[in-house]
Amino acid sequence: METAPPGASPAWVQRLGERLQRWPRLHRFAHGCWRKGLAALPALSRRPLLFYSLRWMRWLATLPRLADWVGAHQARLDEAGAALQRQAQTQAQLHDQLRTEAERQDARAAQLQDALAEGLAQAASERARLEARQVLMHETLAALMQETARLKAAPGTPRPASGADGETRPAAPLSATMARFYQDFEDAWRGAPETIRARVAHYLPPVQAARAGTTEAPFADLGCGRGEWLAVLSEAGLVAFGVDSNSAAIERCRAQDLSVAEADLLDWLRRREAASLGGIGALHVVEHLPFETLVDVLDEALRVLRPGGVLILETPDPANLLVATHSFWLDPSHLRPIPADLLAFTVRSRGFADVQVERLHPADEDLRFPPGDAVGDRFNTLLYGPQDYAVIARKAAG
Repeated sequence: METAPPGASPAWVQRLGERLQRWPRLHRFAHGCWRKGLAALPALSRRPLLFYSLRWMRWLATLPRLADWVGAHQARLDEAGAALQRQAQTQAQLHDQLRTEAERQDARAAQLQDALAEGLAQAASERARLEARQVLMHETLAALMQETARLKAAPGTPRPASGADGETRPAAPLSATMARFYQDFEDAWRGAPETIRARVAHYLPPVQAARAGTTEAPFADLGCGRGEWLAVLSEAGLVAFGVDSNSAAIERCRAQDLSVAEADLLDWLRRREAASLGGIGALHVVEHLPFETLVDVLDEALRVLRPGGVLILETPDPANLLVATHSFWLDPSHLRPIPADLLAFTVRSRGFADVQVERLHPADEDLRFPPGDAVGDRFNTLLYGPQDYAVIARKAAG
């Protein structure tokens, strides 16, 4: 089909003339008519109505073919539009399928990543537990060999009482009744294990900063109790073991697959080699010790810590009057509250460096007086301030 409407250009006359060449007479007749028509144009131009009528009739004669031409082009455009629409629908379907598959793969990758992270964390925790247990076993074996050598050298000297696992028992252990009583007391008054785990996680940064918790520099939790801190340390992939003289607490820790030793804290420290620990912690322990024993414990802790090793102590804060006059005395094994200034001074005087005090665990906001009043603010400080404090120090390097 022609690309331009018929009659719209003189070219159609040329094409018609070329076709009529095969019939000379007809060609001469048509040529004559064309020349006469051209000659008549000036006369027709002087009669506008007739001139424009002829031109109008000429264009009317071409309209059917022009309509066919437009219709054909419209049909091709419609067909092309339908093809484009089908292609767009196909692409949209493919896009939806790809997006769905990408989302599925992303979800699968996230699941695998979470599972891998969980598996790595469990592996690190289990590795830390096994390494802590290995350290304890080596130390127990070394202690047994030393004791055996001592007995061979002095057959008449009685051997200290020890358990079936070779661990030295405290000289005056708690009775089974009191050991169980103290565990029940902790369950009732210390707080849920989950709450305590969240609190003691606060101490992970200083432990990690001291590079404690490795096989070469393990961390010791003195007075480990129910094992909350040990569990947090182990889950963080740190090599840590606990020491406690309470047999019920030891059983509870072992039920959690934690590495613990049943022993008197001071005796256990005295049996260790110098510079063999990367860190020592004692949370809510010092208030149970006579002051002279506390000094001995600090001296031994300084001896067994490696240079740069960290010491972390936590105890009730008697600056809070409700603690000093009431909650501290709920525990029948507490001897006396220790002010933060006294404990910090004692730690510093035994040779520790970088001694810092952190006030912890303020009372619930609901108990406090509204701020802005001088008397109320004073009561808030004395009654509802921090209930515990921590002393964090380190053994000087070199």
